[in-house]
Amino acid sequence: MNSTELHTHIRLEKATDFRDYYRDAFFAPSKAFARLVLDPRRLRFGLFSLLIVAALYTCVYIFLYYGDGRPYKPWLPIAAEKYYQYNIFFLAPSMLLAWLLTSLVVHLTARAFSRRGNFRSVLSTFGLSVGVASWATLVHDYITSFLGAIHVMNQQEYEHLLNTPTIWRGLLIGQMIIYAIWFILLFSKAAKASYRINQGLSILLGTFAFITYQGFFFIFNR
Repeated sequence: MNSTELHTHIRLEKATDFRDYYRDAFFAPSKAFARLVLDPRRLRFGLFSLLIVAALYTCVYIFLYYGDGRPYKPWLPIAAEKYYQYNIFFLAPSMLLAWLLTSLVVHLTARAFSRRGNFRSVLSTFGLSVGVASWATLVHDYITSFLGAIHVMNQQEYEHLLNTPTIWRGLLIGQMIIYAIWFILLFSKAAKASYRINQGLSILLGTFAFITYQGFFFIFNR
């Protein structure tokens, strides 16, 4: 570590905490990631970010279960009426495994193009990315599942509306587009900060990261 990086570490310890990184990842992600990769606490902060959405999405599945929700075309051979009960226990482990798998695959791929960066950095920046981009769907899912759990709305009827040609399906599609764009944007910026690569390559890695993460996550969670 050179003297400039050492001084940066000292400043980060004094002036930056998890809340600063989390806020900046929403509004100035490039700045957040550039600082995070130099912070010795980076892995802890990346994990914190991931655990926040894992805990909140676990609540979503608890609400869906008590609201008698039904998944739309689940992959796993589990009865529809019990699927969300299992999802309560699937969510956090599958999110953590998807994060680890995506970080590892991207790290191994990036090594073909750059000798800079390390696995710890991409793991940290990707953890922060997942924790922030997941809010694209979390707000809607948390509110509607809670309303279903307290029986203000019929969860099964609402899920049917989301999967038929209605305005609600249009809103769902719009939400998923924002989700995908936000994930790719953050993963791209995270890869760029972690490996100091060019913009084009970082976008390719960010897109690849999103496909890997979402592909694994989608197997277990509907």
